[in-house]
Amino acid sequence: MAVRKTLWLPVVMLLLASMLGSCIIGKPKVLGALNGYPASEGVRVPVGTMMILGRLAGADDDYSEYGGKVKTVEAFECNDAASAAAIAQDVAAVVRERRLELLLETRSAGETTAIYALMPKSDGTIVRELLIHSSEGRETNVIFLRGKFDLSKFMEDKLE
Repeated sequence: MAVRKTLWLPVVMLLLASMLGSCIIGKPKVLGALNGYPASEGVRVPVGTMMILGRLAGADDDYSEYGGKVKTVEAFECNDAASAAAIAQDVAAVVRERRLELLLETRSAGETTAIYALMPKSDGTIVRELLIHSSEGRETNVIFLRGKFDLSKFMEDKLE
C-alpha cells in the first residue's frame, strides 16, 4: 500500500506537466526585454511548476533544501557575440528597474559573472530576487530567480 501511495503522486504530476506544457513553461517576463536577440533562447518556469518540482524532490535531494524555496526561474542564453553589449545594457535596465544591488562580480580568463540581489530592508540575510549575468566569448547567460534565499546558508555550504 505504501508503495502505491508514493508512486501515484509523481505519475500524476508528470502527466499533468505533459498535458499543460504550454501553461507550465513560457517566455520570460522579467527578462522579456532579452527576447528577440539572434541565436538566443529564453524560458520561464513559474511558481506552479516549481511547486510540482518541489513535491517531486525527495528529502535527500539538494533541490528540497535550496530549490524548494524558488518560486520562479527565468533563463536566457545567447550565442551571438555581437549582441553581448546590447544584452548587458538590457540587463542593466532590469537591475535598475527591480532595484537590485551588486552582490558579487568576478572576472577571470575572459569570463565575467555578476550576481545581483534584491537586498533585505532589515539586516537579515534573506533575499527575494537574484539575477546572475555571465558572459564568456560569444556566449551570454542570464538567470533570474524569485523566492527566498538565505545567503548565510549558501556561504556556510561554500566554506565547509
